[in-house]
Amino acid sequence: MGEVTIAATVYAVYGEHTGAGSATEYLAGSLTPEAVAWGLAVSDQQKRSLVNAARLLNRQSWQGTKTSSVQPLAWPRTGVTYADGTPVASSAIPQEVIDASYELAALLAAKPGLFSSGSADSNIESVTAGPVNVSFFSPVAIGRFPTLVQELLAQFLGGGASAGGSHKTGGCAESQFDDCDTYSLTS
Repeated sequence: MGEVTIAATVYAVYGEHTGAGSATEYLAGSLTPEAVAWGLAVSDQQKRSLVNAARLLNRQSWQGTKTSSVQPLAWPRTGVTYADGTPVASSAIPQEVIDASYELAALLAAKPGLFSSGSADSNIESVTAGPVNVSFFSPVAIGRFPTLVQELLAQFLGGGASAGGSHKTGGCAESQFDDCDTYSLTS
């Protein structure tokens, strides 16, 4: 866990802002437009991006429970395993979570309103009033987070309504499309 100070207020973040193993070092090795935007951003904007990335990650439905009820972040956690079954130390924040935070911070540095913008559920491209014309497009299905972030976090997410997590309802443990309904009755 790291900390950043913005206007005399200290915020807990995943990873570090500058120095060895920091967001700045991690993103310096990337050619993505978001990483370039991070490099061009002023220090205060970078810090705010890290704080917002931490807030987004804290809202996810993670495996296990917080190590301490008074810790400011969702990590470290107890009862969490890596995809291969190896337990995550209850005092550790996996590097994948820290890297996901850096990726999210870079996205936020490039587009500060990215995760607060409205829904992309509509597929209406344009509407004309006279003589009526409606144009549609095929929307691209996107998750809460970009694919890279989902790949980093998927192994640690629990079953809630979070990005990459498997959300199961009813009594079916395989898929929402198998042969049972929400009352666990088979057809």
